[in-house]
Amino acid sequence: MKGWVAFLGALALVGGCSPAGPVVDVFLSALGVLATFEFNGNARDSSGNGRDALLIGGEFVPTAWGQGLHVLPGGPTGIDWSAFANLLVFPYTVEIVLTPQDTTDFRKLFSFDDTVDMGWYYYNEGISAYPEPEVGVGQVLAGERHYIAFVSTALDVVDIYFQGAFLGTSGATFTTPPPPPQVIFFRDDVVTDREEQLDAVVEALRISGVTRTPAEIAAVQQRLESPNP
Repeated sequence: MKGWVAFLGALALVGGCSPAGPVVDVFLSALGVLATFEFNGNARDSSGNGRDALLIGGEFVPTAWGQGLHVLPGGPTGIDWSAFANLLVFPYTVEIVLTPQDTTDFRKLFSFDDTVDMGWYYYNEGISAYPEPEVGVGQVLAGERHYIAFVSTALDVVDIYFQGAFLGTSGATFTTPPPPPQVIFFRDDVVTDREEQLDAVVEALRISGVTRTPAEIAAVQQRLESPNP
């Protein structure tokens, strides 16, 4: 799998990036969506709400769904949705579809403040809302597509779902809206000199102002498992 991502990255650098197949939305339309990012060559909000993200950096590479954003160490990378941070209030759901290259060490998924180490990470082959303990230890393996959902159940509590199934409950590490306010995805903070940077191909991100139900989450997973996206 590591070689596959490297190949896609090289393809994006040599002669530009074309989708591997037809561009197909990972997330179908749903109620309560604040913004959706399909990363088909840009960081625009595809939900129609006009809440585009600022692209910090990364490479657009072909995927089975069209394109994805390859974020990796070594330079500015990720997206910044801080312009709309005031919308991230309880209840909310954040869903991410991505293929990571490492889930053993700390690899940051979400930051509410670029100057603090707290946030959402891969760690110990699980998922951690650091400094809360990780959930699903040993179940979240690198080198395969992941569908992760953070579903708020209180002001500072989230239920975490992985591959459509409930993984565990954790403190969210922040209360909404984020205090700075910042909403940054897929970029490590300055506290660790960005040494915990994620290396992954991100295919989609959806931010909603509702608590997604287990049935809705299971339906997304079923769609991802379909042989014909």
